[in-house]
Amino acid sequence: MAFSLFSYIFGRNPGILSPALPLQSYLSSAELPSMTDHVNDEVAKLDRTVCRITAVLVDADEKKIADETMKLWIFEIKQVTWEAEGILEDYSYELLCNSTVQEEKVTDYTDFPLNPSFQQNILDRISKVRKFLDEICRDRVDLGLIDQEGLCRKESSISRCTSSLLDPLEVYGREDEKKRIISFLLDDCLTFKKRMKEHKYETCKGGAIRLISIVAMGGMGNTTLARLVYNDTKVQNHFDILAWVWVSEIFDEVRLTKAVIESLTTKPCDLTELEPLQRQLHKEVKDKKILLVFDDVWNEDPIKWETVKRPFSSVATGSHMIITTRNENVSTISRAKKVIPLGGLQKDDSWTLFYKLSFPDNACRETELGAIGRKIVEKSNGVPLILKTLGAMLSLDTSLEFWNYVLTSALWELDPGWDRILPILKLSYYSLPAVLKRCFTFLAAFPRGHKFDLEDLVRMWCALGFIQEDGVKMMEEIGHSYVHELVRRSFLQNLQLSGSREKVVIVHDLIHDLARSIGAILVGTTPLYSDNKLVPFTLPVAGQFSLRSLSFQSKWRTYLRSCVRNNLRIFFQARVQSQWWYNLEGCLMHSPHLKYLRILDVSSSDQIKLDKSVGVLHHLCYIGMCQREVPEAICKMYKLQTLRNTYPFEMIFLPRNVTALSNLHHLVLPREFPFTIPSGIHRLTKLQSLSTFAVANAGSGAATLDEINTLQGELCIMDLQNITHDRILETKSANLTKKTLTRLELMWNPLPSYKSIPHDEAVLDSLQPHNRIQQLVVSGFRGLNFSPWLGDRSLFCLQELELCKCYYSDRLPPLGQLPNLKQLKLMSLWKLRSIGLEFYGDCKAPFQCLETFILQNLVAWEEWWLPENHEHCVFPRLLMIDIRGSHKLALLPLSNLHGLEAITVSSCSKLESIVGLKERCEVIAGNSAMQAGHTNMLPSLRKVKVTACPSLEEPLISMLRQQKEISFSYWEQSPSTSPTDIADFGKTPWGDSGKVPNVDVDFFPFGTGSSPSSTYTILHI
Repeated sequence: MAFSLFSYIFGRNPGILSPALPLQSYLSSAELPSMTDHVNDEVAKLDRTVCRITAVLVDADEKKIADETMKLWIFEIKQVTWEAEGILEDYSYELLCNSTVQEEKVTDYTDFPLNPSFQQNILDRISKVRKFLDEICRDRVDLGLIDQEGLCRKESSISRCTSSLLDPLEVYGREDEKKRIISFLLDDCLTFKKRMKEHKYETCKGGAIRLISIVAMGGMGNTTLARLVYNDTKVQNHFDILAWVWVSEIFDEVRLTKAVIESLTTKPCDLTELEPLQRQLHKEVKDKKILLVFDDVWNEDPIKWETVKRPFSSVATGSHMIITTRNENVSTISRAKKVIPLGGLQKDDSWTLFYKLSFPDNACRETELGAIGRKIVEKSNGVPLILKTLGAMLSLDTSLEFWNYVLTSALWELDPGWDRILPILKLSYYSLPAVLKRCFTFLAAFPRGHKFDLEDLVRMWCALGFIQEDGVKMMEEIGHSYVHELVRRSFLQNLQLSGSREKVVIVHDLIHDLARSIGAILVGTTPLYSDNKLVPFTLPVAGQFSLRSLSFQSKWRTYLRSCVRNNLRIFFQARVQSQWWYNLEGCLMHSPHLKYLRILDVSSSDQIKLDKSVGVLHHLCYIGMCQREVPEAICKMYKLQTLRNTYPFEMIFLPRNVTALSNLHHLVLPREFPFTIPSGIHRLTKLQSLSTFAVANAGSGAATLDEINTLQGELCIMDLQNITHDRILETKSANLTKKTLTRLELMWNPLPSYKSIPHDEAVLDSLQPHNRIQQLVVSGFRGLNFSPWLGDRSLFCLQELELCKCYYSDRLPPLGQLPNLKQLKLMSLWKLRSIGLEFYGDCKAPFQCLETFILQNLVAWEEWWLPENHEHCVFPRLLMIDIRGSHKLALLPLSNLHGLEAITVSSCSKLESIVGLKERCEVIAGNSAMQAGHTNMLPSLRKVKVTACPSLEEPLISMLRQQKEISFSYWEQSPSTSPTDIADFGKTPWGDSGKVPNVDVDFFPFGTGSSPSSTYTILHI
């Protein structure tokens, strides 16, 4: 087996491709043309060799290598591959430097007039690589590493069988999840169908078996929860027959069918073919209410699923199947009607489980071990497998020193505890496609608990070459699919940060330890202990291996100098405390070992400065920094894909020649201080991300955007007030309809005036985005009428829309025509008096997808016309409405909003009545006289919050306080609002009085300049 793995590279002879190149063959200047041709040929051969070796290494990773000698041999192959990659990287960079057409992507080794000494150096290095490969191949023969079954074993041997037997006394927690599943199982057919319809799930035909899926990463207790449900007395009595089958990663239809029969009948089955087996099973389950559990399912083949489910077509109504899996894809492919995701145990349950195992005699030394034990439990994040393993291990040694050691160590460093956890987790790793394995092990380069910005993570994968374009999709699009797949397989978890729209993913600590352990095997790295404390970055083992990634959090300059080798590809600074300062120029930049660095990220602190010395890092594809001036030296990084600068204090200055970076994909800069794009932007033909674009008073106008045809993702165009009447053609030339943006912000910084600016309407007309736009913000618009395209049905992907500080607009566009709009914000539209028929448009079903509607500081708003007799329900999916600062609104008509769950009303001084709310309270109170005709008014309402609405009718407030079905909170005054006079404001939309109603604090631009610092704080309407 081992021989078959590697003979593909080397053949059956010890020589590699061709004999080593003689060093003296290419020194004659007369032979330079032929030397150039030969260099191209040899580099191309080396490239093919690297591709073949990479393919074999991927194949080797699919198997669990047991022999230590073979492991070392494989690692030597990896080392020589890294050296070969360095040669190819040097050669490709030299081609980029010498190419006169930098826009051309260099994918083959064409003839360029390279420096003769450089060519000779390349040939010498190729010769050394080939000699090394020949030595490795001879070692394989000398060591007898031939085809032996003992050298490899398939990962399936790691699997463990399960059964339905359970000791209830060993289970803690999971009561809520258990009740949820049992409630689904015990519902009768009609109730079940009604609930499935309410939750928008596909209803099942009578007789079909319904699926419930329990999804979580390994060790989280999927199987235990299934056992709890399976052995519950109510469940046992509810079903006619029950069966439990352990599936594993091999989804064999014959074996599974046979296993179900044997579990149902408790007798051995001698049938061996699928046809008689399925007929026998069909006979056993016909017209019976069955509960079937498939434990530990990995299959993603829908055809196999259909084959296995076929015998259950005639089961009795109410039959169910429970599957446990680590992969959410399995739930989708199996057509599960309900998915139960599992998280960690609650703190109390975690401590109880740990306490029982670590103190079996109940002799907890609270003053010593108890406090440490609780910290260990907190570190476990409620994962039952970790709690059981650590509890059992700690029960064998109750010394204070050992417990402290366990507390301060990573799981993968603990023996034998990790040996019990690792096999279960590695099953998930081995099931990954090869390309996802590389992406996953990369996560080990970052500290525990690190929050990965989704976009940034994908960019780093691209920088390392983990993602390649396939001719149809861009690398970034493919990378997003990789993230999605890792989330579905429980290797990553989505995290929603409060008040942020950024997409963030995290790695569970247990999965991070798995990545660390695999990374140590693949690249030979291990943590280093000093004074019983873990050095917070990875170092190589005693000079045996080469370091591929390095992240640091502390002041370890000596280690950095001594441990970095040529193979370092990632340098990441996690965090730096204020008292530490690093001079990377003296510490690292002059080190020859950083030559092949792909990722350099020191963006988390402005104390680390990059200067001209960074220019030696020619192979950088990703650079992150936090400083005002970007060094000119980066303009020679022709492979750079991502330039990220997080400096938040002043305007960032880009070097003049930044447009020479022909491979630049992402220019990520903070929005606080917009920058002006330098001339020659059209040379950046691969630029996709341009977070902010500021329209200058003169020079760099919006027409510059037309030169960047590859823009996608998010874009904020600021200072649109600089587009005067004679510059309108600039915005027409921007051609945003040709750029596949997902989020667009159009921002004016308006000057104080009581008149609208008519040409702003033409500007907005010309900035219509691509029809795949998902999020749109229009802020500071100074025209009277919004552009018609804002309500165009062609914007079928638009989900979030915000119209903000459009002080002079008195009419809304037909937003009801947007077919997939989910969130709508109308804020500070000072002249808007009525929301009428034009708001809904001429479509048959307006606002069919809207879920959140926010209206704030509409100071002139008096009337909201809500259709009552529309042929289709208006706002059928609206869940939440938030109205604040509308001081002229007296009546709020909400009676027809059947799906509304939450109402928030604040600072509406003249609001007297909320139509539909009083009737709902009457229905809840059981008033039979009021129930007739009002049962459908606000039937889904669960929460009402009212603040500073003094005119609201007292009977309604009393009724809301008395009922218990709706959560109600009421404050007579808001502590953040008070009447304020602004004497010198001048003309305002509400007249000459200068009076501003009760409003929230915000900013409104004054002065003659457009600088963000030119503002006064006022009370924001």
